[in-house]
Amino acid sequence: MVNSKGLILAANKLFAASSKESLTGKNIIEIFKPVDNISIVKIISKRSGSAEGHISDFYVNENFCASLYLDEGLNVPPDSDVEELRTLKAHATPIRWHDSDCVMLTFEDVTEARRTRDQLRRLLTFDNSTGVLNRRGIEHLILREFGQSIRSGDALSLVMINIDNFTMLNESMGYGAGTRTIRGFVAIMKRTLQSSANSVIARWSGDEFIIMLHCSGAAAVVLANEIRDKAHGIEISAGIADLTSGNYSGVNDFIGAAYDAMTEAKTSGKNRTILARL
Repeated sequence: MVNSKGLILAANKLFAASSKESLTGKNIIEIFKPVDNISIVKIISKRSGSAEGHISDFYVNENFCASLYLDEGLNVPPDSDVEELRTLKAHATPIRWHDSDCVMLTFEDVTEARRTRDQLRRLLTFDNSTGVLNRRGIEHLILREFGQSIRSGDALSLVMINIDNFTMLNESMGYGAGTRTIRGFVAIMKRTLQSSANSVIARWSGDEFIIMLHCSGAAAVVLANEIRDKAHGIEISAGIADLTSGNYSGVNDFIGAAYDAMTEAKTSGKNRTILARL
């Protein structure tokens, strides 16, 4: 039970016993750390809604399990590790308590559900073989950064890379050799870009990658050539699009410019970098 300012007036005994410190008298706003954009302040002020987060020093223990499961006649889940910080979903309900307008907060353990959602999100947005973003993941990110850069005028460049003769490598050396080459190349890109702020690598398709950089096209050319120099035994064709140097109608046009420049690099002899000209 909390008042309009979030001060905890009372708490269920079993629930309160799951905290390493006393909850009564504390401000829930200070100890409930949201994991999403919805703040507990908002649901308390509205006296309705829900928000997910962590309560400081609130862990799985026998009291916690009893309050959430045993009271309902359920068995404690076997994967509920003692001393594991849990993700809780707070639900707000308006209530009169001691002649005052208060909010009753009920908490639901959503740790496993959130973990499952995070795993599904990772499967949808990350490449399983290399661990970098996949096409879906990077498209969503480029869309966001494209809009922000248009509004702010900040530099943004895309580097589209194709590993030359990758199909021949797979056919002659086998699928395993191709996979090792891909993973090795991703490692080279990561090492090369580790000092580049906010750089993001993604696997666009089987042998194609895209890098999003917050820099000019000229600086992106330097980084692409540095990757080529470090990729001993791997030849690459790279195309670069610079947001500030082109009048792009949208994200697809921006990505397409980088892809077309990469295609030009391949058709004009391979193993080179071309900056899109608009």
